[in-house]
Amino acid sequence: MKLFSIVAAVAALTFASASSHAYVTYSGVDSNGSFVQSDAAQTGFLSQLQGVGTETFEGIATGTNAPLLLSFVGAGTASLNGSASVQSSSTVCCGRHPRSGTQLVETESTNFSISFGSGVAAFGFFGTDIGEFGGDLQIQVNKAGGGFVVIDVPDVHNQGRADGSSLFFGLIAADASEVFTSIQFLDAVSGSGDVFGFDDMTVGSLAQVCRVNCNNVPEPGSLALAGLALIGLVGARRSRAAK
Repeated sequence: MKLFSIVAAVAALTFASASSHAYVTYSGVDSNGSFVQSDAAQTGFLSQLQGVGTETFEGIATGTNAPLLLSFVGAGTASLNGSASVQSSSTVCCGRHPRSGTQLVETESTNFSISFGSGVAAFGFFGTDIGEFGGDLQIQVNKAGGGFVVIDVPDVHNQGRADGSSLFFGLIAADASEVFTSIQFLDAVSGSGDVFGFDDMTVGSLAQVCRVNCNNVPEPGSLALAGLALIGLVGARRSRAAK
């Protein structure tokens, strides 16, 4: 029974590591004045990336309107488009606030997108004051190879939270087939009139995603070999005990 349990556990772990073909997402939502859950989500997201760049919007003049040309270390350039502008903590209202520094991007919920100069594999951001006016944030991930995926972002929609809530949301491609060239921000509630705030956007290329030994997690092949070695050790001990 013990030997069967070991085999089953190793097989399950190897299958889970080798067969995942969907975006891995990280999300955390906090009420006004707290960043515990959103910071934890960002930490988890960043732990799976290496050498990435984060745009804080501190180097762009307050009042600058889209399109905004952004640059991310190792992942190239990006263009932020739509009804968006860079604002400061002194020019925004209704609970929208920067997550770091004093500036952020303020947008109309239904008219905002980011196009990347080349295919990327990871995207994360902080959002503030999302959902208080009934908006329900979604993102459409447009794949480099064609097609798209719409992902519902866990936020404060219909949760009765006060102005000033914070969230972090990030996604990472499972493999090269999920590399994407643009992100479209959507509001699932038509005509909500909600306004969103965004800050600290992080972008990563496929090469910047940890695939082998990230945080000391072995790759699937290593897991399988370790499992076979463990099974062999159990078998050897039983053989000696039988003699």
